[in-house]
Amino acid sequence: NLAANDIDNIYFINRLIEACRTRQLGPETVGFEITETQRFTNDGEATACVQKLAQQGFEIWLDDFGTGYSSLNHLDILPVRGIKIDKSFISGLSAGGYASQVAETAARIAQTLGIEAVAEGIETTDQQEICKDLGIQFAQGFLYSPGLPPEKFVDWVKSHDNDGRSDNG
Repeated sequence: NLAANDIDNIYFINRLIEACRTRQLGPETVGFEITETQRFTNDGEATACVQKLAQQGFEIWLDDFGTGYSSLNHLDILPVRGIKIDKSFISGLSAGGYASQVAETAARIAQTLGIEAVAEGIETTDQQEICKDLGIQFAQGFLYSPGLPPEKFVDWVKSHDNDGRSDNG
C-alpha cells in the first residue's frame, strides 16, 4: 500500500522505482495499492506520481473501494488495473440489502470500465459463489488463507490450486 503522503512525493516515487530496478524486480511483478480511505494531499502531483508508476509498468489498484474519498473520480484520472471491493460490502453479500447492492454496483463499474475487481474479506463459500456470479475475477480472505509471511507464502502457493483450495482436498 502506498500512503497518501508518499503518493504525491516524486522523490519517493523515483526512489521506489530505482529500488525495484536495483533489486531486479520487474514492474510486472509489483503492484501498488492506493487506499481509498486516505485523501491525496495534492491531487495534481499525486496523479502525476501514480501515472509515472503506471508508465513504468507497475500495476495500480484502488484499495477499500467504496469507502473513501472520490472513488469514482479516481477511476477517471488514475491508470488503475482494478479495484479492491472493501470487505464491509463483501461481508453483507449473503444477507442482501445495501452492502450487497454496493458490491454488485462496484463489480458492474469495473466491468463497464474494463478493469478488474477483487473481493476483499471472503470468509465463506457462499460469498465466493456470489462474487463469481457478480463477475468479480479475484478474491482474497480467510476462506483461502490468513495473511502469510513471504517464506510461507511460496509453500502455500505450491500446495494450492488456482481457486486457493488445497490440493489435498
